[in-house]
Amino acid sequence: MDIEQAKKALFKELRVYGGISEKVNRYIGKFYGRQIKNERILAKVKGNYGEYTVSLKPDGRHLDFNCSCYIGKGGCHHCVALVHTFLKNSKSFEIVNETKRSGVKSLEQLGNYLDYVTLGELTNELKSVGISQKEFAEAIGTTSRYLSSVKASEARNRFYKGLGATKLACLWMIENANKIKRSDKKLKKIK
Repeated sequence: MDIEQAKKALFKELRVYGGISEKVNRYIGKFYGRQIKNERILAKVKGNYGEYTVSLKPDGRHLDFNCSCYIGKGGCHHCVALVHTFLKNSKSFEIVNETKRSGVKSLEQLGNYLDYVTLGELTNELKSVGISQKEFAEAIGTTSRYLSSVKASEARNRFYKGLGATKLACLWMIENANKIKRSDKKLKKIK
């Protein structure tokens, strides 16, 4: 991510929101776990109803806001406060480099990889090896609709408890796609 370009896009977006309200001001500078990951600016903040994960994704044309608060997608006061926090002190955000799956050699690295990759990216990869989301869902005892819901929630910083396990199952199927296809063919011949 080009930090200066991101700042310009964020500053431009701020003009739409006008001045700093009391609600926004309360959260400016209060974010922790500040990161730049996957072209997103991410941080956490304590809100009225718990901890919220807030993310911003500057794009050439618009800014994608997401927050795990009840307001959620589209630019709540937590999102605007994160914009101000980033503009005031972008150097306080840790740049998290992508963990490549091929480089995973420990449980810690696996955790980092699972944090970095999205379920949507993994299901797209499954599709590229010939396994549909519906087939994957049936294999792990759920529905395609449920997986779509999990993916949409992850994009809005709301994480299902089983997200990590679902990602691991997806990884296993990607790694074993050829074996799975061969055994399916053998089963069809037997029938």
